[in-house]
Formats: sequence, structure tokens, C-alpha cells
Amino acid sequence: MSSYEKLAEAIVTRAVHDYREAARCKNYEAVKHLERFFRSDYFCLLINLDGEDIVKMMRRKYA
Repeated sequence: MSSYEKLAEAIVTRAVHDYREAARCKNYEAVKHLERFFRSDYFCLLINLDGEDIVKMMRRKYA
């Protein structure tokens, strides 16, 4: 795994952690911000996953 891939993985992992914490604390502004990140072009650049699928999964699991 390249340094770029490790960095991208760390960014996405942190965003998932932050989403979980924001949902747990009912910080809906942070949740909305993170959902925008998961749907962004930047997210698509970082990782080859559909951000909308990630948002749906996170909402089911944490919201």
C-alpha cells in the first residue's frame, strides 16, 4: 500500500469515527457536514466507494 493510499484510508477512517461520535452526541450539524464530505468529489478521489452508499449505511447503523 502506497503512502497516498494509507493517507486516504486514514482520512476516511477518521471521518467514519467522527460521524459515529457526532451521531451519538446528536450533533446534527457535524453529521450533515460529514455526509456532505462522503458525497463529495474529494471523497471519490480518496477511495473507490460510493459515498451515498456509505451515508445510507451510516444512517442505518448510527442514526
